[in-house]
Amino acid sequence: MDVSSRRDRKNFINTFVRALNNNRGALFAGAGLSMPSGGISWSELLRDEACSIGIDVSRENDLITVAQYIYNESGTRQTITQLLKNKIVKKGGINKNHKILRNLPIKKPNRTKFKKST
Repeated sequence: MDVSSRRDRKNFINTFVRALNNNRGALFAGAGLSMPSGGISWSELLRDEACSIGIDVSRENDLITVAQYIYNESGTRQTITQLLKNKIVKKGGINKNHKILRNLPIKKPNRTKFKKST
């Protein structure tokens, strides 16, 4: 790591700690946070269906677009819904990442919640 990167990292850490101490810190955490508890990555979730339509997820960076291709190919969101129901672990445990988050002084967690469109 070069000097500039170390300085940027140190500045980020200092700024984030100040924000946390002032109750202004925010954290955006994705699905990968739960992978150590048996969760599945988006690439693993989509892999088989993507392969069936000729897409290699290991060569893709935009998994949202891959999911859209799967949806377009099937003509229904049922395919994606079934992937989520069948492959997401329902009995995961607390992992190291969860414990770190739990101990951060973030008083009001925000979650992304997608509403069903009408």
